[in-house]
Amino acid sequence: MKIEFGESVTEWGKYGFAEPKIVFNGEPTGFKAIVQEDRLIKVLTDRYHLYPNEEALKVANKAAKLAGLRRFTADTPGMRNEKHVVYSNDGNRMRALFMLKGDHKVDSEVVNLGVNVYNSIDGTTSFGAGLFTFREMCSNGVIWGKQDIRTVRHAHTIGLAKVIEAMKGAMVLLMEEAIGVVESYRRMAQVKVQEDLVNRLNDSYLSKKILPEYVTEKEVALPDVTEWDLYNDVTEAIWHNEKTGLKSKAFQFTTLHKIMPIVPRRI
Repeated sequence: MKIEFGESVTEWGKYGFAEPKIVFNGEPTGFKAIVQEDRLIKVLTDRYHLYPNEEALKVANKAAKLAGLRRFTADTPGMRNEKHVVYSNDGNRMRALFMLKGDHKVDSEVVNLGVNVYNSIDGTTSFGAGLFTFREMCSNGVIWGKQDIRTVRHAHTIGLAKVIEAMKGAMVLLMEEAIGVVESYRRMAQVKVQEDLVNRLNDSYLSKKILPEYVTEKEVALPDVTEWDLYNDVTEAIWHNEKTGLKSKAFQFTTLHKIMPIVPRRI
């Protein structure tokens, strides 16, 4: 029984990547290793298309400039922060943050609207963009939604300019939808929390550690707070949790938005 690396074919040698095929007893397995320098990142199927974070960031920065977005720096606990980019601690996943110029107010609080561009080199996420909001009062951000940019599969064939244009288009659409997010936030600020919402939060996969006591304590009376207040208490706990990384935070935001949907305006 013999397992070995076979031929390595990669477009991204300039970033130190290799993608050797995995061979078992001289036969192809349909799997390959993603290696950078002397680090084994992941074993994935031959169908996986590697797109380096360096390339994703290059596209994101140029597309954001064309779309009129500014880079946004957020000190995000539990992650590696490098200016406007947050990385998982192992460097495999990234999100670059960009904001629309100007701000919006929800219940007299300043809320910034923007886009987060995501990518990974370990197969956990594709290359794409989603929405991002940042509440200045408690310095907590929220990420959700996704629009994969599939043109990167043919980046070397179609050229960098077309990938940038595809990302710019996604950013523009997301920013148009983001206005609907503010409208949803404002509606939430007018609605009191009801028992059904409390029950759904308690029955969800969200950790009780990020839910406020007025939600988890059964003996406590139904809180006299708005859905906006509750939403901010939960998102603040998710964002500022130093023990969770990029993948866990994204999962928790996704779970929360299934319970408390934020519906963007459709164009």
